[in-house]
Amino acid sequence: MDKVKDNVAYMDEAFFNILGEASALEAAKKMRDNQLGSLIVVGGGENLGTVTETDLSRKIVAEGLNPKETKVKFIMSKPIISIDGDSSMMEAFVIMGANNIRNVAVTEDGLTMGILSIKNFVSYYTKNLVQRKNKGWPCYFFRHNQSRHKNYLHHLLVFVNLDSCQRSS
Repeated sequence: MDKVKDNVAYMDEAFFNILGEASALEAAKKMRDNQLGSLIVVGGGENLGTVTETDLSRKIVAEGLNPKETKVKFIMSKPIISIDGDSSMMEAFVIMGANNIRNVAVTEDGLTMGILSIKNFVSYYTKNLVQRKNKGWPCYFFRHNQSRHKNYLHHLLVFVNLDSCQRSS
């Protein structure tokens, strides 16, 4: 249950891929319709990059560009950050934090199988904490680190061995 592949719904690539020639408006609608925060941009038989909600808001809306006319390939982020489905959720969490991203492509045998998002982490850790809390006192804390990115605060959730935790009054 602590593996990435156990915590992300694998999808048909038609749900999470978009052509680089597609418009930003098409990307936004596809994300909305499939409840995704990012899409893999494809072209010429390969993965080219990703387009995220952040790309749309910062590169289209904030710049006053026309989403009907702007092609995804011009606003996509590169390179694609990915993780193997057999990796642990903690490894994925560290990769996402180190790269300041909220979505990571999940691969198996070199093929992209889905996208792990921050929403998957909320679900995973909430369930994990609730299960552990019901067994005893939850030992966890948040540490805040100022990122190199202005006004961005990283929340690093650190879990310790719950068997060794002592409830203090």
